[in-house]
Amino acid sequence: MKLIAHRGNTNGPVKHKENTIDYILEAINAGFDCEIDIWKIDNQLYLGHDNPEHLVNYSFLQKYNDKLWVHCKNVQALSFLKDKFNCFYHNYDTYTLTSRGYIWGNINSDIDENIIDVMPELSTKQNRGKVCMGICSDYIIQTKNSIV
Repeated sequence: MKLIAHRGNTNGPVKHKENTIDYILEAINAGFDCEIDIWKIDNQLYLGHDNPEHLVNYSFLQKYNDKLWVHCKNVQALSFLKDKFNCFYHNYDTYTLTSRGYIWGNINSDIDENIIDVMPELSTKQNRGKVCMGICSDYIIQTKNSIV
């Protein structure tokens, strides 16, 4: 099962650290994949959820390519990254496909063994994360401990 730290969070949200290189590396070094938010503005790549905040080098993305789930925040990022990284774009869609063919759910999406269950801690549905391909959570350490 894929265990994915949402914006680098592993033990609850830490807003001022989310989508920063050091925080992402902490999650990766702890053994998790990481969902990150990427913007492309004027041929530069930036990390940030609501806005482009932290400049990120393309080489960083390449180095950790196998651990990153790239949530493209604008069409420029999606167009630029879609053939090279596991990326996706969505707002309120129930599901979206990543560029590598994974089905990325949304909060309260129905799940099965082929779905990445996103933020089960916020879902009003029961038994989240029990039968799925992966989980993306702000509490991925707790999630890991509960499924072991």
